[in-house]
Amino acid sequence: MSTKKTRKTKNSEEFCFWTESLTKLLLSLYKEYQSKLDEGSMRHKVFWTLVVEGLKQKGHAFTTVQCSTKMDTLKRAYKKVKDHNSQTGNDKKTCEHFEILDEMFSKKPWIKPLSQAGSNLPMDDFDENEKEKSKSRRTNSVNHEKSEFMRQTLENQRLRAEATAEYRKHKLEILKDLSSKFNC
Repeated sequence: MSTKKTRKTKNSEEFCFWTESLTKLLLSLYKEYQSKLDEGSMRHKVFWTLVVEGLKQKGHAFTTVQCSTKMDTLKRAYKKVKDHNSQTGNDKKTCEHFEILDEMFSKKPWIKPLSQAGSNLPMDDFDENEKEKSKSRRTNSVNHEKSEFMRQTLENQRLRAEATAEYRKHKLEILKDLSSKFNC
């Protein structure tokens, strides 16, 4: 026996009224199959069919459209509250079943994007650790370049000193040779 309340409209479409317990049941069934949906191993049609079957086993007759519409409405309300609460200066709001929805969707890209692009982003959005790491990498790179330059400079000086010593040695040998020929 279903506790779902329905009414007919002039288009003969059936609207349903979700009680709090039915909504919690829908959320628990959604959560149960959500991982398969997220990893792509299950199509949406199959997913909603499983949810409807779960509701039927508990004695409630809903269609896949009714279930997906209710879930979309819950997601939309949740996103609206999250967006409102993320803006500074706003009072905190909540929605029906916020805690359950937050547990299920808080890390989803449609709530918390993996990355943001744009020049109008405030500088506060950057992680302080990333700034330090970036600064550290730049410092290490500059220090490495300086030490490499110094190493090359010292090597060039050593080679010039060796070449000069070799030249002087050769010059002395020539002078000794000439001196010995003229002193004969």
